[in-house]
Amino acid sequence: MTRLELFRLKSMWGNFNFDYACSMARGRSGGLISMWDPNMFSKDIIWCDDYFIIVKGAMTIDRMWSDHSPILLHVKKSDFGPSPFKLYNTWLNRDGFDDLIKSTWASIDTTNGDRTIRSHEKLRGLKAAIKKWHVDLRNNDRSQKHITLSEIKDIEIKIDNGSASTSDREKRTSSKLMILKWFFLQ
Repeated sequence: MTRLELFRLKSMWGNFNFDYACSMARGRSGGLISMWDPNMFSKDIIWCDDYFIIVKGAMTIDRMWSDHSPILLHVKKSDFGPSPFKLYNTWLNRDGFDDLIKSTWASIDTTNGDRTIRSHEKLRGLKAAIKKWHVDLRNNDRSQKHITLSEIKDIEIKIDNGSASTSDREKRTSSKLMILKWFFLQ
């Protein structure tokens, strides 16, 4: 950093009693900076990249103020626009989801544009594939659920008539467990 930039940092901080890590501007980005008071935080390692800064260290708050090592966070609410797509954790447990993501990502050809445009195009294609997969999955689950509920109803009629076998009772129990599984996966 130049002396002028250090003067600008001093004007933001209020004095020269600070340490900092920075990632210089890339393209239209204005760059990143992380500043801290070395009397309150001692750094161990700094990792910088175009899109992030990670500073590992320890808080040095006087024991008069605290008897433990607190985590101090500063949260700034930012609106980055709509999210690229929704992803539910339960989808990660569904059969075929990993394969869908891998095959879709590998099959999308993005040869034009820079890295940001290629990533955007791949995410757009991934979003469309996930939407289609989810609609198909939901329709399949819905039809399977109706079939299973119908089977449970038939078995319960047999139980009421006294003509149900042990295998019918076991099938009823496993079918109810499947219904519960579908309930928790949605």
